[in-house]
Amino acid sequence: MKQHKFYPAFLMQIVVILMVIFAVSGCKKETVKVDGPPSIKSVSYLTDRQNVLPSVNYGEWILIKGQNLKTTFKVDFNNILAADSLYYADDSSITVKIPPTLPDPANNPITVTTKYGSVTYNFKILQPKPIFNFFSPVGGDAGETITLSGDYFDGLEGVKFGNMTATIVSKTKTEIKVKVPAGFTFGNITITTPSGSVTSPKVFGFQYLLFGDAAASGWWSGPWGGSTASSTEQVRRGTHSLKFTASGGWGGAKYGKNYPDLDMTGYTGFKVSLYGGPGTDKKKVKVIMNGVGGKGYEVLLKEGAWVDFQIPFSNLGNPAAINTVTLQEFSGNKSDFYIDDMGFY
Repeated sequence: MKQHKFYPAFLMQIVVILMVIFAVSGCKKETVKVDGPPSIKSVSYLTDRQNVLPSVNYGEWILIKGQNLKTTFKVDFNNILAADSLYYADDSSITVKIPPTLPDPANNPITVTTKYGSVTYNFKILQPKPIFNFFSPVGGDAGETITLSGDYFDGLEGVKFGNMTATIVSKTKTEIKVKVPAGFTFGNITITTPSGSVTSPKVFGFQYLLFGDAAASGWWSGPWGGSTASSTEQVRRGTHSLKFTASGGWGGAKYGKNYPDLDMTGYTGFKVSLYGGPGTDKKKVKVIMNGVGGKGYEVLLKEGAWVDFQIPFSNLGNPAAINTVTLQEFSGNKSDFYIDDMGFY
């Protein structure tokens, strides 16, 4: 009977000893420290962690995958530090937000520094696709220098007028100066960088220039409620503009075409640059084709500045031919304004 009592007690002791061993073993696993140098094997998006990325863009959140990353205390991209509050590391990954601006348009290596060393991972982090805001002036002859304005032009690969390559005079992150290619008259301009291409929102040049430094041959002037005169006071391009001097509100500058009318086959719109005189800020001018006011299009003057307007024919009644072009003051304001670079594209 004594033997029957001894064995259960002995077994209980063994069970207790094993539990202690497992508990100690478990504690030791939790306190093991990773002290090897860091390594990086890939980069992915946070929302798609399985796919390895060949490149990403400035300012994006990414997941850096590797080993021995838990003690990371610094992440930089081509020597630009990620903000401390914008990264988190565990042993196999780092969640980090790329800075919004980096030194290179494409090649920006990632360097991770931990308590036990650092590692650099050569990687393409691309600037955003270029932004093309406007060009100035709105037209030009072969060899004339044109300024293109926007952003993210670093690493510029080329500029084309239509399908013709332009000569680059100078370039910065936000501005490019180029020469108009020989033989180019009108069309869109395209800028290409390592991040992609962007085409100008407006058409450069004219198919038909109604007024440059003077009115085109075969056109007559007929202002009312004021007068028009050639002027050198404010010029958008070239040497002269046309000044409309108002005697009261609702007057306008009118240009007419001698017979025959100008056929609009192959044309898609009307362009004009306007400069607002004193007291004209946000005052209206209505652009009217063939005297049909109900199909005109209103634009706003800017006092003391040129504004370039490009108006599709769909906003002007889709005229099949043009016999008159009218620029009417449309705020009932005694407004003086200047007209330049007027024509069709």
